[in-house]
Amino acid sequence: MAFEKSRVLRPAALYFWAVLCFFTAYALMRNLIANELGLGLAARYRQGFFVALFADASLCFLPAAVGALAGCIIPRARAWLQSALSFLCFALFATQVCYFLFFRKSFEPWMLGYGAGNLIAIRGVVLHFFSLPPMMLALALFSAGLVLQVLALSKASANSRGRRGALLLAAAAWFSVVLVVKQTPVWLRVPILEESSVSQNIAWRWWTNWSNGKNKPLSMSELAERAKEAPQILNELRLMRGDELPLNATRSSGAISLLHALGPDPEKLARLRQDFGLPAQGPINVVILFMESARSFEFLHPEIGPKSYPRLHEIFKNHGVFFPQAATTASMTVQGQFTTLCSAFDVSKGLPVYTESPYLKIRCLPAVFADNGYSTYWMNPFEKTFSGKYLFESQHGMQNFLDHDTFRAKDESDSRNGSDWGVSDKVFLDQAFDRLSEIHSRGKPFFAHLLTTGTHMPWHTMAGYNLDPKLDQLEKSDPSYQGYLSSVRALDDAVGIFFDRFFKSPLARDTLIIVMSDHGTGVRPPYPALSPLQERLIWPRIILGAVTSGMKMPGERNYPVNQVDVAPLIAAVAGLSGDVTWLGRDPLEGSGTPWMSISSGRFAYRTDNRICAKLGVDKSIHCWLAANGTDPLLEEKLSEIPESPNVSKRLRKMLDADDALVNYGDFTLKYGSGRIP
Repeated sequence: MAFEKSRVLRPAALYFWAVLCFFTAYALMRNLIANELGLGLAARYRQGFFVALFADASLCFLPAAVGALAGCIIPRARAWLQSALSFLCFALFATQVCYFLFFRKSFEPWMLGYGAGNLIAIRGVVLHFFSLPPMMLALALFSAGLVLQVLALSKASANSRGRRGALLLAAAAWFSVVLVVKQTPVWLRVPILEESSVSQNIAWRWWTNWSNGKNKPLSMSELAERAKEAPQILNELRLMRGDELPLNATRSSGAISLLHALGPDPEKLARLRQDFGLPAQGPINVVILFMESARSFEFLHPEIGPKSYPRLHEIFKNHGVFFPQAATTASMTVQGQFTTLCSAFDVSKGLPVYTESPYLKIRCLPAVFADNGYSTYWMNPFEKTFSGKYLFESQHGMQNFLDHDTFRAKDESDSRNGSDWGVSDKVFLDQAFDRLSEIHSRGKPFFAHLLTTGTHMPWHTMAGYNLDPKLDQLEKSDPSYQGYLSSVRALDDAVGIFFDRFFKSPLARDTLIIVMSDHGTGVRPPYPALSPLQERLIWPRIILGAVTSGMKMPGERNYPVNQVDVAPLIAAVAGLSGDVTWLGRDPLEGSGTPWMSISSGRFAYRTDNRICAKLGVDKSIHCWLAANGTDPLLEEKLSEIPESPNVSKRLRKMLDADDALVNYGDFTLKYGSGRIP
């Protein structure tokens, strides 16, 4: 018995159990991603789930290799370095899993500083993910493995007597193990979908990108080459918003710019004011009500919609112009607000514009309102400095900021959102309406945008907002989705009370309210089953409608529109004037800007008559007919049609062109004016 016990406690045996704990922890976390995507065993195999387990296993051995090598140089450094590296690998993996569960995107190196700065503010979300049973078990296993590894190292150190040659040999052996385990699927030529999130190991992906130079800054010569592309970039974006290209568009002479002049057409303005039931003359007030993570799937679903958004359905039916096929490229609040307020797309890869480019030269809606004699207001129950909001918007026309220091809970029951995201939607909208009424009484026209936060992850079932009994199967099948629908019900109730007050107030005479989502969310509805295309669309589809008290022509505009089209819509009804760089189109005149998106390297887009996307393991683009009001989010089966490679290429170039202008830091540049080479 003593013999067996001594064998169990030998360094090699202890380290074996440590590695087994590490690997099981990684497997549990990777399984969370696969479950979030709803992948069965066959789909997991095709997307590289099991191949990725080899990469995870190799990561378990890497600290031993590095630790042994360090021990050759500084013997005392071996134990702490190996333990620290094990912890770093686990932390990176856990971060990737949490980030994917929230945004359904891969975590990139440039997000480290951005995310670290917001960890305190979003601690509720982080704690929510780590409270999931698989994550708690993974953390417990990793902790146990770390203890076993320390014991193994201490015993090995006591027996090694400082033999550096043995450590060097051990380092070579461990590095060989890492290489063999990691490369085995490659040598066996096992197929893998590299862009799939279930096939990626964050540490190895970052190393590969760094070694390939993907994360290195551009050199001066590369920047100069990019500058030569300016005319093409500007023309691609002019085409996207429907401009006619100038005769000298492809020449090096003559100025080419995105700048164009807003100017109210008196006849069109009079017609719009009449249709919207607004004063025919003079300025009107405009409010944008952003609803956190309020995607359109639940709103549009024939069974779920009337039960989850009963008040908003009634508001749009009687007082609104509703756009049921609105879409966005945003996955964060600041991305959705940039897209809406500045009528441009946020970057498809990289930090959001609000945080990375606060001084971007671009003409946004608050600045246009300010130049037209309006006061501008930002209202939010959370911190105004979060994610760079205050800095960016203060540089782009926002004059007044009212955050959590303004909107306070009267008692604990009012703070339903918890300490992380401010007071409840009902309390916030009630106090925000008081502020808007007070501002309105001053007689000066105003523009304001508000953001509710009650539907922000993590979601919990809320007292008084249980689901309809007919949706009971949803409650039992998925607590997260149950919590999301319960939060949506509370949001709808708060919005309903807000509009009850609005319709009875002096504000109703001359105020336009845009009700919209900031972005969607990826929480999976357990019912009904979704097609792969519907799965791809569930996040980007948002709620969007324009509401007035005296709306003469309420109804649906059942064609595709984009979040970038909101600013042109507002400008048309408000009669704004000024030079802008907006990419959007007025959605009251017909189909808006095409929706384009790149998610995990997979391109998708929607025009007025087709929708195209890369789905599953197939790397080619598939297209379906979606014309005459057909909504692909609600249709389980669409007629497949051939891809038009020219359309796909042009739309992809347009999205790249938008990214390029963000990198230039200037949407107002003019080619041929001496401002760029």
